[in-house]
Amino acid sequence: MLGKKRKEREAAFREALESGRRSIERGAFEEAILSLERAADCREYDFEARYHLAFACGEAGRFEEAIRHYDLALARNPESARAYLNRGIAKRRSGKLREAIEDHTASVELAPRLPEARLYRGFARALRGEHALAVEDFSEAIRLGAEEERALRLRARSYEALDEHAAAAEDYTRLLDIDDRDARAFFGRGVARFYMERYAEAIADFRAALEIAPGFRRAENNLGCALDACGEYAAAEEAFARALEESEEEESEEARRTRSAFARFNRGFTRFRMKQFEEALTDFDAAIEFDENDGAFRCARGLALRRLGNEEEATEAFRASVRLGFAPAGGYLKSAERRAERRRAREAKQSGG
Repeated sequence: MLGKKRKEREAAFREALESGRRSIERGAFEEAILSLERAADCREYDFEARYHLAFACGEAGRFEEAIRHYDLALARNPESARAYLNRGIAKRRSGKLREAIEDHTASVELAPRLPEARLYRGFARALRGEHALAVEDFSEAIRLGAEEERALRLRARSYEALDEHAAAAEDYTRLLDIDDRDARAFFGRGVARFYMERYAEAIADFRAALEIAPGFRRAENNLGCALDACGEYAAAEEAFARALEESEEEESEEARRTRSAFARFNRGFTRFRMKQFEEALTDFDAAIEFDENDGAFRCARGLALRRLGNEEEATEAFRASVRLGFAPAGGYLKSAERRAERRRAREAKQSGG
């Protein structure tokens, strides 16, 4: 009788485990969780059941549950590099970056030739701002045969953060060798070339990105910056106007506001250089409406007001910029205050006369 019950329990376990695996293959993760929970009930400490249950929870966005199940799986099999790797991913996705790096490091030590361990450790390190270490991991992941497109893109972003723009441009060029219709790679290379002051090439890259993705508003904004740097102010002004149109990219409300603020700010400076000071002031004020705590926007407003002869409001704008921590405004504020002192002295002298 006991033998029959054990066989029934074993059959139920196998059926639940296989059902859960099939659901994972279909991407039906909530369905997989239900099946794998049954399997885990049959064998509480079975590694396969816990590992697959943890994986399904992670893919379903239930990260704390995933971590708990990976803990149980690793208690059963502490030599599983994949379990450490995936627990690290769950920890990263729940914001525990330091712990994620520790898990990925354990995965690297257990399986030195596992490219994903290097790739995901690099990703977590980049999110922590450890870009030099991230570049090392991404480079090793590429050498070990990681998905080249993803690894190159991640490494390029870390190179950008390190101001190694030539290296970033090279990675974006390699991405374009893989897919010559990759708008994001043209965009990234354009940014790198802009910072290298290779403005004509940057313009070509931003235009290539826009040919592939006409609604790519960030590319329009950067195209405007590159055109402005070349002195092509009218063309830059047009690009910034397009950058303010509705984006075809999926973006959050915060991202939309940031994009709009910088398009206004950048167009304002182009108009300022064209001596269209009223129009520039309108753009700077619009940028401030998007982000009233940006010191650079306040400083730009002060510059436009000063050119329009409104010294008092210009001084207040510079003062607000300094309060917001924008250091370059300090020089403008001192200059404005000296002019105000000289003006008051002249007025006092005239009044006394």
